[in-house]
Order: sequence, then structure tokens, then C-alpha cells
Amino acid sequence: MDFVVKFGIFFLGVLTSVLLIPTIEKKKAETLRKESLKEVFIELEDIHVELAEDLAANFKFLLNLRSEPDLAGAGQIPVPMPKRINSGVLVDLYKKSALLLTSQQRLAIKRIPIRLSEIERHSDLYLNEFTENGEYCVSSIKNTIKLSCTLLHELNFLLEHRERFNFARDLNSNKAVFPVLRSLGFTADQIATSRIEESKFDKVEVEF
Repeated sequence: MDFVVKFGIFFLGVLTSVLLIPTIEKKKAETLRKESLKEVFIELEDIHVELAEDLAANFKFLLNLRSEPDLAGAGQIPVPMPKRINSGVLVDLYKKSALLLTSQQRLAIKRIPIRLSEIERHSDLYLNEFTENGEYCVSSIKNTIKLSCTLLHELNFLLEHRERFNFARDLNSNKAVFPVLRSLGFTADQIATSRIEESKFDKVEVEF
């Protein structure tokens, strides 16, 4: 009789374990996804800070070129070094939390590494133009700023609205430029002086 009781208890324990394990594992997976989701938005905030700092440096550079033509012509306005923003951590966290994101959030986050690479490409263009040809390539500087403004605008919206996030269908680089630069503390007069919204290709040749 004792054997039967012990066997029954053992069998019930095994059966309970078998039934509970999937539920426990599922809860663990959900917990990990939720933690990864929180980390996704922390990483987005970090990228936002880095991008805002880089954008401010690039805009000050353009503003100096516009407001100090003599210094620009003499090559005495320092070129900001392109910033490398690592999006690898974001990609890893995205993979772990994608099931908890909306389709709009997933699209926005998946595009961030590509857009950061494009910003870096234009940054490299203006740096190379100066070091190799002795020219300030204003068009590449402006492209860097405009692309940064567009991405920063989207990051702002993604961080502020989260579940309600949707792409602004009518957003373009010129529409993003003014509000983003103003949010970074630049004045309307400075934005006008920079002529950032112009699309004309131009270079400032440097005299050595």
C-alpha cells in the first residue's frame, strides 16, 4: 500500500512538472521580451542623445561657414569629425522584443541602422572633400544635417508616443529641419542664416 501511495505521489509530481514546464518557460520568455522591450527604448534614447549632439555640431559648422566667409575661405573653420553611432545593441534587443512591438514600431526601428549609415556616408563625404580637395562641401554638410533632423524627428515621436506611433506620411527633411533645430536651442535667425533649406549644390573653396 505504501508503495502504491509513493508511486502515486511520484507520478503526480512528474505529471505536474510536465504540465507546468511549458507554462513556466512561456512566462520566462514573456518576461525576457518585456525586459528587452524596455531596453530597446533605453537604447533609442541613447541613440537620440548621440545623434542630437552630432547634429548640433554639424549645424554649428554650417552656421560658421555661412557667417564667417573669410575664415571659411582661408580654411580656418575646423571640420567636425564624423560620429559613429553603434546600432548593434539595438538590433540585438529588437530581435528579442519584436513580438511586443507594433508593425509601425518594427518598421521604424529596423530602418535606423541603415539611416545612421547614410548619415555617416554624407559626413565622410564632406570630410574627404576637405582633406583631399581643400573644399568645404556644403551640400554634403546640409545632407548630413537634413538626414539627422528627419531621423531625430522620428525618434522623438517614437519615444513620446510608443504604442500610438505612426509614420508621418507628409514628413520630409525640410519639414523636420526647423522644429528639430529649434528644439536643440538654435534660433530662427540662425536657421535662416544657415540657408539649410536650400537645395542648391555649392562648395566653399579654401585658399591655402
